[in-house]
Parts: sequence; structure tokens; C-alpha cells
Amino acid sequence: MLDPEAAEAIRQRYLKVDTATVSDVLDALGYLHQGLSGSFAPYPESTGKLAGWAHTICGEMRPYAGSGDADKMKAVDGLTPGSVSVWSGAGDGVCFFGELIALGMKARGCAGALVDGGIRDIEWIAKRGFPVYGRYRPPAHSRGRCGFTAVRYRAQP
Repeated sequence: MLDPEAAEAIRQRYLKVDTATVSDVLDALGYLHQGLSGSFAPYPESTGKLAGWAHTICGEMRPYAGSGDADKMKAVDGLTPGSVSVWSGAGDGVCFFGELIALGMKARGCAGALVDGGIRDIEWIAKRGFPVYGRYRPPAHSRGRCGFTAVRYRAQP
């Protein structure tokens, strides 16, 4: 593992690079399907660039018992300063991410979040200066609707 200063120096270098350039480099290296889907959008729109070491969190839409917020906070416990939480999950129409989890992540020094699913409380998150990219904005929260299945997982090729 890199020491925190070296990790932050690399993160700052990535923030200076345009995403089209990163995509071109990945293509040249033979990684043709590594770009971020065009269906992701910044919330708020003025969010700007996001870079950091990925802290992956996987969930699925299913009925479950539990408070939800405690499970989410356990999922983000391993976040380190400068990291980006990357949320994925099966399902549509329910929020994975909102103001309470953003507050906990920001307190841990997280650089932002990439959410392959729904996010809400956009105005509150924007006022706190926490960058989030997501697929859609539902009003429904995740409690009782979304469970977490893995943290810091590796997707298999």
C-alpha cells in the first residue's frame, strides 16, 4: 500500500487529466470497455471532476429487515481520505445513497461517490460540497428495500 501522501499525489495528478484522454490511453492499452457509462451524471451538475482510490460497495434490491443506515455506515467504515466509494447493485427506482451516508463519508475524508443506482437529497449534498455521480434520482429511500452484499469486492472478468 502507498503511504497517504503518495496516494494523494497520484489522486491529484488524475484530477488534472481529462476523461477523454484516460479513455484513449485505455484503448491504446487494449482495454476497450473500461470507460464510464454515459448514463452517469454529476449531482449537482457543477460537481466537476472526481478521482480517488475505489472503495467498492455492492448491494441488491430485495426486502430485508434492518435499519439500513447502520448497515450503510458499516459498509463505509473502511473509507480512507481521498477514496471514492463506488456503489453497485441490482434494481431500479430506489435510492442507494443520500444525505446521511454522504455526511458519514465526508467525515472520513472520502473524495466523493460513484453510484450505479439512485441518489437523493441532492440539494443537501451540494451544500456540503460532496461530489456524487449517479444514474438517477428517486425519492424513495433504501430502508427495507436494499441490502448490502459485499464491501471491497473485486468484480470477476
